[in-house]
Amino acid sequence: MKGNPIGKIILYIFLKYTLLYLLLMVIWDNGALIKYGTINDLKGWFSYLCIYYLVPTFSLILLSWLLYFSLTMNSLSALIVLFSIYILADYLMFVYLVGNSFIHIHGFYSILIGTTLFLAMFHKRISKLYKGKNIQ
Repeated sequence: MKGNPIGKIILYIFLKYTLLYLLLMVIWDNGALIKYGTINDLKGWFSYLCIYYLVPTFSLILLSWLLYFSLTMNSLSALIVLFSIYILADYLMFVYLVGNSFIHIHGFYSILIGTTLFLAMFHKRISKLYKGKNIQ
């Protein structure tokens, strides 16, 4: 991959969770935390950051290396295997930290958004690997 993919990986993880939380706000019809004037003190900001950025931070710290290695290897099969492991680990971590059961619909939303966003952000890399071109 040209350049260092770390910046794109960080953007991917935070964008994935931002889109997921926006989707959940629409589904729940509850956008209280994004309305103007809802957060007006330090306790409110701390709650906001813990609720919305705890899981992405854990994902970034614990799982981003899977994305990094999947993008730097020159093998489509390695990319698919490592991304699948990332998705499974991210699902389990999300359900463990957020959900109250092993099978949680919000985890499936996370998988759907994560996979779609991954394909959108890294489509050039994936298509070059699919065509068998060696990428340096």
